[in-house]
Amino acid sequence: MTMPATTNSSLRIRVGMLSIFGMLTLANTWGQPATSSTNTPSSLHSKALRNVDDCREVLKTNATTITRIKFAKEAFLLGDITTDSAERESVALEGIETARAVLSTTNLAAGNYYLALNLGELARTRTLTAISLIKQMEQHFKEAIRLDETYDNGGPHRHLGNLYLEAPGWPVSIGNRANARLHIEKALLLAPKYPENLLLYAEALVRWSEFDKARQKVASLQALLSKMRETFDRDQFAQLWADWHLRLDAVLGKLSQSGTP
Repeated sequence: MTMPATTNSSLRIRVGMLSIFGMLTLANTWGQPATSSTNTPSSLHSKALRNVDDCREVLKTNATTITRIKFAKEAFLLGDITTDSAERESVALEGIETARAVLSTTNLAAGNYYLALNLGELARTRTLTAISLIKQMEQHFKEAIRLDETYDNGGPHRHLGNLYLEAPGWPVSIGNRANARLHIEKALLLAPKYPENLLLYAEALVRWSEFDKARQKVASLQALLSKMRETFDRDQFAQLWADWHLRLDAVLGKLSQSGTP
């Protein structure tokens, strides 16, 4: 199985991507206590900050397409986990600038992907201008799909589907259940063994009150995570692992409250 490029992708992207409309905050790691000294929210933030600083230093002397994409990725991850709105805005703007630098020379799926993700983090710091940023995100996720829909385990479809799921509907914005289902299911088709694709689909099914189908996807996800437990590098991908754990707990709670076994 291909490991995540992000978040959130995905890494995320916490990707998946954690929704700009207030998806869950990262906290725990799967199969580890919330008080783990290496994977607390504070330690995850510190690690994300170090990664951004390291990439920033590399860019000073070696600004290539690869190093710019790496920085845009790490900028998104820091923006996704920080609780400081000013820090999120600042690093998102850096990520946006860097991703656009990539696209100014080469139109790559990765450049469009991380541009969209960083635009999402910037939108979390905005009110009146957030809607216009959402339209830009949609545009760049679609372009990433056109260029390479398989990138980051179907990440462009996954995040576009999440965007349609979470955004306000017409006439305010682009939110649309049919579009959300189309892209979430496409991501799952492209990478059926990538946990976040299963998780996002389960979240959407619960949102749509399709509880029996959601339980089937949750069972598949739990079996997959159990199998991954021994091989998945939870230190390297601690932020993503934490996101999956917290979101899965939320889905299980909602299924428990649905009243059907």
